[in-house]
Amino acid sequence: ESKPSDDVAAHVDTAYSNQFTAEHGNLAASAVYNTVRAEAGVDMVFGQSCYVSSDVYAGDYTEKDLGYLINNDVGKPVIAHLTGEQLFNLVQYTLSLKGNRGAVSNDSTLYVSSGFEMDISRTDSGYVLNALTVDGKELDSDAKYSVLVCSDYDWYVVDALKAAGCEDYESDNVHFEEYVLKRLTEEGGQLEEPSDYITLR
Repeated sequence: ESKPSDDVAAHVDTAYSNQFTAEHGNLAASAVYNTVRAEAGVDMVFGQSCYVSSDVYAGDYTEKDLGYLINNDVGKPVIAHLTGEQLFNLVQYTLSLKGNRGAVSNDSTLYVSSGFEMDISRTDSGYVLNALTVDGKELDSDAKYSVLVCSDYDWYVVDALKAAGCEDYESDNVHFEEYVLKRLTEEGGQLEEPSDYITLR
């Protein structure tokens, strides 16, 4: 009996690069994060780009290949209920992190957003957040959003949400990669299209 991991589990029609560009951000990570957002039924997703560890290529995937596409050690993300202001604080805090896990050290480690766009400036000492938008319109600081936060829980999530002024969150009961596997394998669907989620000045 052949191992299921060697059978074709999914077919992806469109290839996306995992290379960060200032024009589009990381297309592969954006496609995956947009898929997670759609499958999880949340307003937004925010997390590290390193969880998408390779290019998305067009063609057949075995279960093993899909495992390589998404790092399987993400574990369970959390779903936080944030106001627009708290979301701004969360992104600002994230950009200010230094030297710890979860810190942004260069363009390719900038976080990925789905459901909102980030306007960021590069400075001598790191990165500064200028604005957040939703579909190009300024983020409403009073509106409430459900945000799936994908990063290391102990090293990042607890402190980051505290810094954002949010105590209203719960662990998601689904692992990050399971949303993508469900879309591609069970539903036989495709990844969502990536979005231009970042403007880097």
